[in-house]
Amino acid sequence: MFSLFVYGVFEVVIVGLRVADAANEREDIRLQLASSFELLTREAAAAYNVDNSTSTRFQFDSRIADNNGDGNSENMTNINWRVQNGDLERVQGGVTTTMIPDLTSCTFSYLDSSGVATNTANNVRVMQVVATATREGEVISMASAVRTRNQ
Repeated sequence: MFSLFVYGVFEVVIVGLRVADAANEREDIRLQLASSFELLTREAAAAYNVDNSTSTRFQFDSRIADNNGDGNSENMTNINWRVQNGDLERVQGGVTTTMIPDLTSCTFSYLDSSGVATNTANNVRVMQVVATATREGEVISMASAVRTRNQ
């Protein structure tokens, strides 16, 4: 009888741990989405010379430093945000970083200066991104849009 009691308590503890682990995993993906989108929108807002604007890739040059204080950034870096095998990745200087793994979907879209959809890199003025992940049966989505400095 005592062993049945211990088994019952053990099962309750295991179920509780699984529920807590699932909740932690869902919160983790929410935080990954939020922090990745914050970085993406900050970088895209400074985007000059958009090189690639497809539904799975946004590649651009970004001015990252004003070395002499004249208000112009001298250092340009090429940044590539892409969806590769369900992962949102960021590539800079030949280094690939997986920002969010195992997305259900992630799509980039673009608007020109008139607010019309475009995939022409030189015409991109607004970049939009929508990502969806499914964790423990819960669908988690996030969207963002930012005006670029594309010139």
